[in-house]
Amino acid sequence: MGYPAGQHSTVKQSRKEIELAEAKLVEDKQAEDKASILSSDTVLVPQIQEKIRQIASPMDAALEGRNRQNPLRPDWEEIKDEVMLQVLRMKFSQNPEIAKELLATGDAILIEHTRNDDYWADGGDGSGKNKLGLLLMQVREELKNSNP
Repeated sequence: MGYPAGQHSTVKQSRKEIELAEAKLVEDKQAEDKASILSSDTVLVPQIQEKIRQIASPMDAALEGRNRQNPLRPDWEEIKDEVMLQVLRMKFSQNPEIAKELLATGDAILIEHTRNDDYWADGGDGSGKNKLGLLLMQVREELKNSNP
């Protein structure tokens, strides 16, 4: 006959362990959702989409999605901002805590300060387009307007 798991039992999960497990499930679901957008018809050719869908680890799938050898759809340059906007909307709608953090930035200008990226970031010296910062500010305004 078994005994109930006590507070210090090695078989009893702590609240922290449960929270971490729940967070991992949410993170995996979000990664799956993002991958479904980023590896769908909007971005990659069908053969690469399927290859990425078969990868078990969200991190490995993300790395494969960033592989510059994978062919993108021909109009990717024209649609990439809209795809990123969809991903950001999904991210902040599924994560109330980080949505609060974004809203807490008020009317601040948001800058993705990365020297290795002059499209999504500022190029490290302010010469980049900072598209991610601009899209984050757009999502922040949408969140403000949806929660007056």
